[in-house]
Amino acid sequence: MPTSRLPAAFSLVLTLTSLAAGAGPVAAAAPSEPAAAPGELIVRFAQDAGAGDRGATRAAADVGFERALPLPGVQLVTAEPGQSVPAAEAELERSPDVVYAEPNFIRQAQAVPNDPLFSNLYGLNNTGQAVAGVSGTPDADIDAPEAWDLTTGSPQVVAAVVDTGVDVGHPDLDSSIWTNPGESGDGRESNGIDDDANGLIDDSRGWDWVADDNLPADENGHGTHVSGTITASGNDGTGVTGVSQNSRVMPLRVLDAAGRGTVADLISAYRYAGAKRAPILNASLGGSGFSRAELDAIDAAPNTLFVVAAGNGGEDGVGDNVDATPEYPCAYQAANIVCVAASDQNDGLARFSNFGSVAVDLAAPGVRTLSTVPGGGYSYFSGTSMATPHTAGAAALIWSLVPGASVAGVKSALLGGTDAKSAFSGTTASGGRLNAERSLRVAAASGGAPAPPVPPPAVVPPPAVVPPPAVPSAEPSAPAPERAAPPDEAEPIPALPPNP
Repeated sequence: MPTSRLPAAFSLVLTLTSLAAGAGPVAAAAPSEPAAAPGELIVRFAQDAGAGDRGATRAAADVGFERALPLPGVQLVTAEPGQSVPAAEAELERSPDVVYAEPNFIRQAQAVPNDPLFSNLYGLNNTGQAVAGVSGTPDADIDAPEAWDLTTGSPQVVAAVVDTGVDVGHPDLDSSIWTNPGESGDGRESNGIDDDANGLIDDSRGWDWVADDNLPADENGHGTHVSGTITASGNDGTGVTGVSQNSRVMPLRVLDAAGRGTVADLISAYRYAGAKRAPILNASLGGSGFSRAELDAIDAAPNTLFVVAAGNGGEDGVGDNVDATPEYPCAYQAANIVCVAASDQNDGLARFSNFGSVAVDLAAPGVRTLSTVPGGGYSYFSGTSMATPHTAGAAALIWSLVPGASVAGVKSALLGGTDAKSAFSGTTASGGRLNAERSLRVAAASGGAPAPPVPPPAVVPPPAVVPPPAVPSAEPSAPAPERAAPPDEAEPIPALPPNP
């Protein structure tokens, strides 16, 4: 089904906060009014609501069916002329046939270019070299060369890049692009047939939900830059090197040329990655609108690790506390999310980077990051968008070394292998900056299982002549269980057919 589009008149204003450094402040929507696609809502109907019930509910709310989204009972609907989104949302949520209704929130890329080409990848190996005129601190890096002594990545490990698309012909990326086995070989790449029966024709190298076609080309540059940091080819005498240089990226385009997209398209991309069993999904994007549908889609892919950006603060260019001012998907409480802040070449928290001792898991290099851009070139970008693929690349190295690792085990290794740094104590959950080599060793030692919980201290009863009464258990109260996918959603599923 064709994807709904933002009207041109709104394309420049209905965006999320830009998470760029060095590009100047960009006006952001007020926290109470997150940016959303005009006239669009996402609604989840109850499981027992039939087609007639759904149609009657839409009619009562004065909204029309646009398309089904790949979650059970979830649809994108549009308000009829004269109907407002808040009024339609309220009317829909009054219906017993509706689980929830919400605006179709906007998400945006988290960085823009800010420096000319320069040849030092300090984030991988920092010797104190000057990058764009700023000297670094030796070893303020992720220890990539040391990690490469253990593995340089496996082509069997795939990271889905949900972004602005990818320049699949870039000389440093052309051998790193995932190929869909269900749509490849014997001319299936271009036979006009949906060979893998997922509702998308000839999606041999991913999909483009912006243009609704099988060519996820990058008209912005952000997705190509992110992809290069994850898996640009290494030891080929060309350009730069990715963190997991022999792994693959799956291009899934949801952001337009301006770096903007909607939650509805993100949901489709999340479900696509889960259905194709990508163990890693890089989402260098975000926005202020809490979306139950987006969280449902993340929960429905428990075997995929979502590596997401913390965000870059607001109009003042200074990072915000995500625990107090949430940025999504970073702030969702989901076991399969790793949220990443940006560090600089001196192991400081980047001035623009959001932070949070609960929501943000760790930091990674994200200032003056050199990587691939469309047209075969290279450029520097800064932002939490750049920190995120460093971490996604490290996750790819872990799965390359320990193929049987669980999502929980990889997340535990990433956080447990960080280098503790004062700048990240109290600003991230782990208190540290990504160290790929240490994370690999943590994962190898555990076999890819999560670290066991730290046992509570023993309770010693006070001395007494008469035996004291029983001492209450020192075990802390059980935490609230993580949000789990419903039984019928425990495994990734392909896109669902329209259910008007």
